[in-house]
Amino acid sequence: MGNKDKSKLGYSVGQQVVKIEELLQIFVDHPDHLRRFLEFIIQTFGEKVDFKQKQLTEINLHHRLLECYLYKNQSLDTERQDVINSAKLIEEKDEIKKRITEFLKKNDSNNKIDKNYVLFLFQIYQYNEGVKDCCKSLNLRQELLTFYIHHNETNEVFEWCRNPGIIRS
Repeated sequence: MGNKDKSKLGYSVGQQVVKIEELLQIFVDHPDHLRRFLEFIIQTFGEKVDFKQKQLTEINLHHRLLECYLYKNQSLDTERQDVINSAKLIEEKDEIKKRITEFLKKNDSNNKIDKNYVLFLFQIYQYNEGVKDCCKSLNLRQELLTFYIHHNETNEVFEWCRNPGIIRS
């Protein structure tokens, strides 16, 4: 394609821009590749480039990466039901949980993630540890009590009732 053709399509010479979400379509059937791609983009350019300001994406890449971790965690739960004592699966699951924890610690303070959306993702992917932690950090006491009741965490319900104003970590 020549320079005249590019200018007809709205491109400036030498400044072709591809939105990141257009690239994500490549990974539809390969969630592990998508996760590695997002990790690379965020680690390489995350602190240097404001993706939305540069109009490189309309989505929050950090949320999408967290969703990849949660999807992997959920798929490992499904596999674990098929093969109960697989040490490799347990090791992978521990690694994913570690990545989720590190991701949240790293991105919580720099406004890269929306905690309410993160709570939504945790609920969708049934990541109970995350739901509890988010409810505690957002001081969502009623939601936390509801969670404890739905998950038959009787001791936590009693503790909550004894000290309704205090959320334990």
